[in-house]
Amino acid sequence: MSSSTVDTSLVHLSGSIGKDTYLYLPKVPDWRWGLKDKQDWYQTVHLLRQKDVDDWSIPLMESEKILKKSSY
Repeated sequence: MSSSTVDTSLVHLSGSIGKDTYLYLPKVPDWRWGLKDKQDWYQTVHLLRQKDVDDWSIPLMESEKILKKSSY
């Protein structure tokens, strides 16, 4: 089972134990996550980024697709 979170210690814990995690990021994220589609910190952390400031519709639609793909 995977998990979703915003940028807190939970994403680092989840990533460090290799759990599939989907991270919701604002348009301008913390420096750790950079501005690319992938990050180098944890192989199992997947980034769901805002395309526009204060618009979470794209990351939420992406997570909906992910949930529909899995058997939840």
